[in-house]
Amino acid sequence: MRADVETVGRWQEAVASQAASGVKVAAFCRERGVAPAAFYRWRRRLRGGPGAREGAGSVAGFVEMVSGAGPGGRGSGVALRLGDGLTVAVEPGFDGETLRRVVAALRETAG
Repeated sequence: MRADVETVGRWQEAVASQAASGVKVAAFCRERGVAPAAFYRWRRRLRGGPGAREGAGSVAGFVEMVSGAGPGGRGSGVALRLGDGLTVAVEPGFDGETLRRVVAALRETAG
């Protein structure tokens, strides 16, 4: 069973709020009535870390995608922000096979 978008969004917000707050996970969860085990499980899924399962609510494949605008307001491509400050810029006319190889290499190094 895959997690619905609303559930994923709530957990993304909770994980981001905890990280930004500087409050320890145990205290954060206690304040919100959330089981710490559930919090850790969702944080691992959202980050795609070890033990994150594909399917069953896994959202490890989500990345932020930002559309760029070039001169004259035309789209100039996209930038994929993958976390840890890593951004992959994809310009118009990019080679799809090269992008697939780059993504595969990033997955291997992250795994």
